[in-house]
Amino acid sequence: MEKFIKYSLQLPADFSTDRFNYTLASVEHMKLLIEESSSLKESDLSNGDVFNFIERFIKENSLSLREVETFVLHLEMAQILGGNKYFTNIIFGVELLRLIGVYIYCFEKDVADDLLADKINVLSITTIFGIHDFSDTEKFKYRQNHQQVMARTLMLENPGSARGIEKRNEAHDADWQKQIEMAGYFQHGMNGHYTKIIADTIRMLRLGT
Repeated sequence: MEKFIKYSLQLPADFSTDRFNYTLASVEHMKLLIEESSSLKESDLSNGDVFNFIERFIKENSLSLREVETFVLHLEMAQILGGNKYFTNIIFGVELLRLIGVYIYCFEKDVADDLLADKINVLSITTIFGIHDFSDTEKFKYRQNHQQVMARTLMLENPGSARGIEKRNEAHDADWQKQIEMAGYFQHGMNGHYTKIIADTIRMLRLGT
């Protein structure tokens, strides 16, 4: 008989919050960590649309509980380095781009290096939140999810790097630009520098850690 009994405890990949709704354990873990964080609990990160964007990172990349903890740790760092306002009461589109920057810093070192070197491949960014090509964002539709809007925003700013799109349509591009502005993702008159927001987030974390 062995002197010590070795065992491991593994949380289920999902659990039921009621009979019909199943939530990934990592998504629920993320939510709890944000709510319990002294630096993030007053942020916008647990709010519906913002958290839904975070949830897309988790599901699309099958983040483990440990990876979720790493992600939250770096969100806390960004919030603190940004004067405890980096994810608090800011323009919605800017907040989503900053989230993308933190994720890339945590888990996509090669993409981070390329962005800081101004080598931009839009799809290398958008795949992390589920946009693997631009076929379903080619023509603006009334109801687009936030992932599609962010993907199209980055593509419009970096048309030469948007590999995966077969043919540009200037009329569609103009419609998208107008609708993105009207939908309030960015401050009126803010046109461009979207990729820079991501790169600035990565740069801030590198300098501060």
